[in-house]
Amino acid sequence: MFDDAHIIDLLPAYLNQRLGANDRARVEAHLRDCPACRAELDAWRAIASATRQLASVAAPAPDLLGAIHAVLDRDEAMQPGLDQIDVRSFRYLWQLLRGQAPLVRRGIWLASGLTTALGVLVAIATLHQSIGSFTLALIAPVVAAFGMAFIYGPENDPSLEIAMSTPTSPRLVLLSRLTLVFGYDLLLALIASLLLSMVHGFTLWALIELWFAPMLFLSALALAASLVFSPLVAMVGALILWGLRLVQMSSTMRNDPAPSTDVAQVFGLPALNPYLLALGLALLVFAIAYVPRQERFSLNETTMGQ
Repeated sequence: MFDDAHIIDLLPAYLNQRLGANDRARVEAHLRDCPACRAELDAWRAIASATRQLASVAAPAPDLLGAIHAVLDRDEAMQPGLDQIDVRSFRYLWQLLRGQAPLVRRGIWLASGLTTALGVLVAIATLHQSIGSFTLALIAPVVAAFGMAFIYGPENDPSLEIAMSTPTSPRLVLLSRLTLVFGYDLLLALIASLLLSMVHGFTLWALIELWFAPMLFLSALALAASLVFSPLVAMVGALILWGLRLVQMSSTMRNDPAPSTDVAQVFGLPALNPYLLALGLALLVFAIAYVPRQERFSLNETTMGQ
């Protein structure tokens, strides 16, 4: 008999009101006495309700595709051009420089400014043209080397570990600090050269030729050595190397103490020494490439210490 058997197969049709009157009456009579079939009917009702809700949510509005196309067209029209990309890149670099400036040790700015100012006063006060230019040629590279030796590394920046946890790459951090410090020292040296050229009659370019290549080389050497070894080793090594150069320059001055407006000739130097320029650029490239490697070494040391 139908009434004595389970009616599970008829429940979907019953729920959708597709049964005839006799079958519907028999299903209802069976449901009154069968808890299992009532539970099955409740499950089908839940499925039907969920299906209707999903259909109402997923059903697109008549103008949905038109609205989507309108948004896509608007976004495409708002895509930045090359000029807007350049502006954004410039803003990002400017913000990066501004953010890194407070992290550079304040003593670097103060020491560089005071040392250069003192050197300019000594150079201007002397009546000997060669001695004046010699003072500038001596001070500018050493000032830059001092600053570059202390711009990067855990010893120089206690917050460097926090900075490294940001999306900014170590190379960008180093490049921004390098730009700030070397640019600052370069500006000081240019101002000093301008003042000295006005007092002693040297041409400005002749003075720049005297110190620019050694300044680039010595500062790049100090930076690379500070990354590989330590800032102290970098500074001592730069001073020793520049001390040897000082002896050579002093010997040249003793042999030809007469004033001269040809600064390179006074010290026996080629104009804008290409070898020092090439070596300085090579050391800068090495330092920039070495920074991520240094970070991995620091991380390994920290992990081993824990």
